[in-house]
Amino acid sequence: MHKEKKMFKLKKNEAEARERILAFWQGKSMGRPALIAYAKNKDYTWQNWESGPMPRRQSDLIPSWHANDCRNRLNSNLYLAEAIPSVCMDYGRALVLLAVLVGGDYIYEGINPWIQPLEGVLDMKVPAFDPQHSIVKGLEACLDAIVEVVGDNGFISTPTQIDPLTTLSLLQLQSNLCISLLEEPEKVKAWTHDATTLFIDCYEHFYRYLAALGYTDTSAWLSVMSESRMEAVQCDFSVMLSPDMFNEFVVPDMKRITSYMDRSIWHHDGLVQFRFIEMIAALPKLKAIQWVFTKREHPSEHINELKRLRELGLSVYTNVHNINDAVYLTKKLGPDGLMIVLPTFEDEKDAFDAIAKIKAAV
Repeated sequence: MHKEKKMFKLKKNEAEARERILAFWQGKSMGRPALIAYAKNKDYTWQNWESGPMPRRQSDLIPSWHANDCRNRLNSNLYLAEAIPSVCMDYGRALVLLAVLVGGDYIYEGINPWIQPLEGVLDMKVPAFDPQHSIVKGLEACLDAIVEVVGDNGFISTPTQIDPLTTLSLLQLQSNLCISLLEEPEKVKAWTHDATTLFIDCYEHFYRYLAALGYTDTSAWLSVMSESRMEAVQCDFSVMLSPDMFNEFVVPDMKRITSYMDRSIWHHDGLVQFRFIEMIAALPKLKAIQWVFTKREHPSEHINELKRLRELGLSVYTNVHNINDAVYLTKKLGPDGLMIVLPTFEDEKDAFDAIAKIKAAV
């Protein structure tokens, strides 16, 4: 498939990189782990937005702001190993889209958006996706502006959404949702079912919109590329649930989302979710887990869990704090089904030295 695609101007050895990425999705490798390596592009000067500082909430639907943001993020790096030049527009820090489409709103505190509680949300009918919705049209305008700065230098991924149950927990407040799960479970299931339909229809709309502009690769908010529909699926609210409740309230909607996607990766939000791992692994077309190490964790602290993921047939995608951690993971897990995001390097030579060191660890 990669041989038929137009190559990106900012990427060297793209055909090989696509082969290695595909091997990762298949739980395989090509002699070493798949590696996401960036080096600073010292020839690029960061460009300030033409209108100057502005409250983030106000700039969230300004096309020129997003175009400038994506220009800077795309061009400030060199794309090495399996890093593919891409951008995902940062509307509401990738957290608010589904909440807004069901009728909610949000505010910023600093750089962080907070979805505002919506009184009586559980009794409200979730609307069908409306391609004429003001937010949808606003995002389309932003994407059009981003296209002008990205061109064929890289690709643009679809706007990101978080899952329906977590969205509901923010609109209703987590404590209220916990009560509703016990007292009105069928009402919760009906709401999240309809919100899942909205989620899928929204994704499909923007995927087709970007495909018509020549962009069919996706990455969500991660660095791993897929040559078709892909999402980083998650349910952060599930840390509040027992395995039985996860199976009852999370799995049905997640099955619909992952069945719709061509492949998915699960954003593993904390070790407490590992008690659901067999159910997560059974989701249709779920291929990988994004494992998040905290700032103080060494990979050895969770090596047994990571080995279990591989036993379940799941590939592992993770960021590391340093090259030694990447070497450790390579030695312990082997290269198959492993993708490691390395810290950004000051120059290409440091990156190539690190890649060689990791390859030698195989």
